[in-house]
Amino acid sequence: DRKVEFIVEKDSPYYYDESASKVDHTKASVIANLLKRKNRDYQFSLKSMRSGRLDTDKLAEARQGVQTIYERMGEVKTNKLSVTVLVDESGSMAGSKADKAREAAIFLKETLEGVPDVELFIYGHSADMPRHGGSGTTQIFVYKEPGTFTPPKSMGNINGRCENRDGVAILAAAKRVRQKTQNHDVFVVISDGSPSTNNHGG
Repeated sequence: DRKVEFIVEKDSPYYYDESASKVDHTKASVIANLLKRKNRDYQFSLKSMRSGRLDTDKLAEARQGVQTIYERMGEVKTNKLSVTVLVDESGSMAGSKADKAREAAIFLKETLEGVPDVELFIYGHSADMPRHGGSGTTQIFVYKEPGTFTPPKSMGNINGRCENRDGVAILAAAKRVRQKTQNHDVFVVISDGSPSTNNHGG
């Protein structure tokens, strides 16, 4: 069954702040600076060319008949980047695994949120939850997504929930990201193992 339900979670400040307090900001700043350099557009100029725009610093040479008195201006635009994080929130993740997954996802959010030209998508997933579509439905929780209002500390809700139909969740999240951006994407899955739900495992 490939029925998928996307759910925007509510804020959960207590658990968010608890996990965020464990973020290593030194490591976060290193990663952020690397991505800033990768995604920086810049302009350049080539001097002493035979054609292009007259270089006003070479007017004397122009008077003397020198031919290499022009400059050419250019711009390099880098490929923008999107980062997608998908967290397994199945029942087997409950407890310390969910705590570590929440900390890892919040680390990536705190690290990448302020980096220019990096789009950030963060989702969690479970399946067959009785209050959300029931048997046969994959639930995807939207924690961070460009163009969608998400409460800033909703990731405090990352926890072990019900089943996990991983293949369906990965495909659905990837399709949703692709609908929202054409940028190159790094897709990170945080999980403790194999799919486990009705007629879907191994």
